[in-house]
This record gives sequence, C-alpha cells and structure tokens, in this order.
Amino acid sequence: MYDKGPFRNKKAVLSITTGGSGSMYSLQGIHGDMNIILWPIQSGTLHFCGFQVLEPQLTYSVGHIPADARIQILEGWKKRLENIWDETPLYFVPSSFFDLNFQAGFLMKKELQEEQKNKKSGLSVGHHLGKPIPADNQIKARESLNESFSNVKRAPESPGAACHDTECWTPLRFLIRYVWDRVRDSAFLTSSQMILMLAGGLTTIF
Repeated sequence: MYDKGPFRNKKAVLSITTGGSGSMYSLQGIHGDMNIILWPIQSGTLHFCGFQVLEPQLTYSVGHIPADARIQILEGWKKRLENIWDETPLYFVPSSFFDLNFQAGFLMKKELQEEQKNKKSGLSVGHHLGKPIPADNQIKARESLNESFSNVKRAPESPGAACHDTECWTPLRFLIRYVWDRVRDSAFLTSSQMILMLAGGLTTIF
C-alpha cells in the first residue's frame, strides 16, 4: 500500500472542473479548502494503491467563464500534457516514516514525531500533527522532505511485520486485482479511466 503499492511505477492525474469559483474552495470559502476535498481521492484512493499522483488540473467556475478563456484553458492543458511525464509528483509522507506493524499501530515513528515538534506546519493534509496544513499540499508539488530526515535511523522491517499479504486487504484486494488486470500494460491513467475502473470494481465486489 502507498509507496509500496502495486501501481508505484505508474502515474495518475485528476482533471477537475467546478461550478463554483476558486474563492469558494479556499480556506474561507463556503465549500472549504480544495486540498482537503482532494485528499481522500489523491491519497486515500490513488496513492494508497501506489500511484505517483501529479498536480491536479483544476478549472474553477467553468460554466461562467467566456469562451475565449475556455480556449486558453484547453490550450494550457494541452501544453501541459506534452511534458507531463517530466512533472514532479505531489508529496506524500513515505511509509518508511511509520512503524508498519499491528503491535505499533502503524503510527509515525517517535523520532520523526520529535523532529516535527518545532516545525510550523504538518507534513501533509492527513498528517498535520495538530498544526497548520502545508500550503497547497494536494494542489502543488513540493520537493521531497526525505532530506530533512536523512539523519534519522530507520529500523529494519521484520519479515511479515507489515500487511503486505493481499489477504489483509479483503475485499480491497479484489478491487486492486480488478484494476491491475486492466491497466498493467498502461503507464498512465486519466481520472476518468480510474473512476470508471473503480466503479466497475466496486460493482463487481459488492
């Protein structure tokens, strides 16, 4: 799961349009912070399965913008797609930051928690540690924070300590297997393809 998931060598990107304006998805907006809205999809679904998630393609208030502005948006999206393979993925906290066993509760390692005590913000939307969320954590790519922890010793994982066996994922293992069978020869997925496959997988399971 996560950076050790079956799709860790593949990339995914969400292309999203909204009816509301960008301000409606801000910290003070009526819909709430877009970063928090994106977290369950980009982290809880895509990155959980191993995908390297690229910056989402966000277009706000698409139904209320002039036609010429839409053309510019499409041209910008087209230009981005030409070099999208070279983009830096969004940052997610590595699984190595956690004690991956049931006895330890899959919690963040204590030495890393200590490292974060003097930081002004948390590590991510989901791993905020009671602090402000890093700005645009689910919208803009950041340089990996691994270098900040380069001096932290990593305890070796004991065989079988983590839940690597797909038997632990029931019924999720069936969904992952379903998606894997359909995209293993594909190096890239669009959000529409992913949603359709997940929907099909869930229908198959439930």
